[in-house]
Amino acid sequence: MSFNQYRYTKNIYRLFLIPCLGLSLMGFSIIGPQNNSVSQENGSGDSIFNAFYKQYQYLKNIDSLKLADSPIQSAIHRAFAIEDTALILLGLENSADLDFDRYAFSEAIDTDHQRITISSSINNVEEQSSALKHLQVIYQELNMIDSAIYYCDLEMKVNRENQRFYHLSKSYSRMHDLLRWSLGGESEKSFILENLMDSALTIAIRSNNRTLIAETLISKGMNIHNYDHNLGLSYINRAIDTLRHDEEVNPLLALGLYQRSIVYYDNEQYSLAEADLNSCLALVTSDSRVDYIKDGIYGQLGRLYHKTGEYRKAIDNMNIAYQLALLDKNSGFFGIYTTLAMLYNETGQKDSCIYFLSRHINGLYDKFDRNSTRQIAISGARFQISEHQNRIEELNNQNQKKEIRNTLQRRFIVLLIFSILLISILTVVIYKQYLKTRQAFRSIQNKNGKIARQEEEITNLKEQKLKELLDRFEQDMDLLDKLMKVDKIFLNADLSLTKVANLLKINHSYLSSIINRHFGCSFTHYLNKYRIKEAIRLLDAGDHEKYSIDAISIMVGYKSKSAFYRAFRQQKNCTPTEYLSRKKKV
Repeated sequence: MSFNQYRYTKNIYRLFLIPCLGLSLMGFSIIGPQNNSVSQENGSGDSIFNAFYKQYQYLKNIDSLKLADSPIQSAIHRAFAIEDTALILLGLENSADLDFDRYAFSEAIDTDHQRITISSSINNVEEQSSALKHLQVIYQELNMIDSAIYYCDLEMKVNRENQRFYHLSKSYSRMHDLLRWSLGGESEKSFILENLMDSALTIAIRSNNRTLIAETLISKGMNIHNYDHNLGLSYINRAIDTLRHDEEVNPLLALGLYQRSIVYYDNEQYSLAEADLNSCLALVTSDSRVDYIKDGIYGQLGRLYHKTGEYRKAIDNMNIAYQLALLDKNSGFFGIYTTLAMLYNETGQKDSCIYFLSRHINGLYDKFDRNSTRQIAISGARFQISEHQNRIEELNNQNQKKEIRNTLQRRFIVLLIFSILLISILTVVIYKQYLKTRQAFRSIQNKNGKIARQEEEITNLKEQKLKELLDRFEQDMDLLDKLMKVDKIFLNADLSLTKVANLLKINHSYLSSIINRHFGCSFTHYLNKYRIKEAIRLLDAGDHEKYSIDAISIMVGYKSKSAFYRAFRQQKNCTPTEYLSRKKKV
């Protein structure tokens, strides 16, 4: 996840989750809003903390990042002094953001580790997740992808344990981006990456958040288009069509158009890419909520005009992107430097080319020269070692309990064996004495009794086996009925006879024979009954107004439109469209 993607994620939270916190992250232009924001965020009314916090905000707004570090540290010390956890976390969050802006990545990593430790102790899931996201951004900015993947995995675990489906879907998407970055050219058609995006889309649908679903569709389309242009474009178009039907203009629509323009650009469909970028620019100009992608739009227009040979337009748009990136303090201007240097070089403006190449080199030097990669790695390793030590202590406690339990079990087994041996010896002695007195009589009687017992056992075993088979058949039918009606496993597009048999823990041939004999049809026909029934329920409920018939076919478990229509016609003697038409007439 790049810095631009991180800013986009924070803006989505700003729009839909925590608008008050988003207002504070955008900065304060006058003293009045600062007072209100501090009061809303900490709610303590501590004047000393508020004074330091206002000073920090003012210095940060005028780009005095070095001077801003002192008041935020003083505010954190004050929060620790009064033992106000909310203020401590607020101060640490701002300190981590400040260190990131100053490229002081080592300090930012240590601060985020503090945030994780404190938020974990008070079970503040939101703050813990925020710190883990920030660590991912830092390590990806340093190109330490393995560490970024580690913290993304921790965030996924936190979101999964707390059933935060919206955030879990975002975590899956971030893990996909990190792994794709790590794999590089080997990521095309990767089974792991496809599963991650499928999981993200499934959880997004489960969260019932239309915006998240559209965003995930866009991400999935961007991934697929690398090896299947048409399929990837279809996912992005689905998201854009969904967003356009919203009553209010969704800011995510601009992102969808922007991403589709990139797909067109990669496939050399420059006219379509230009049209989407201009539409996107119109949305951004009229909606301040998506100002954060304006520099990216102008940058993409510059690269597009560069490709088509319109150098004047390319230079104009790249310069606008450069000014916006500087204004927004966006680290993405390193790419703008390179493109502008290439444009000026190709148009013969050597001085300008050298100027932007120098800015690029100085920026990279300023970014990485102030930090020790070894120190950063040690900071991350300390946290990971601490996590592993906690896990080791937990495992040691579990092993001690298991040892105690195993010791008791061994003593019980020894006592039981001794008792059995003693009883066996006594039984043998008594039995021998008994044989001596009535050996002949008992010999015949034992033989007859043995034959009678064997016959009786055979009869009992037959009856028991028959009863077990009948009971197992009823249990299998009840479990199959529960899986289809309650768990609705037929919604899984990859469902097969073998997978259902595995869920029932029976042989697939036996399951097939059960379905043929009990229901008089094949497994496919049996599965289609439930899927078409679910599709009719969605159509009757009016879900076709929210989703297209194609989307409903996917939701009920069909991989293709043709299979859905064929099964629907077999069940209802009409197509879904004809069914809806008949329903309207009625």
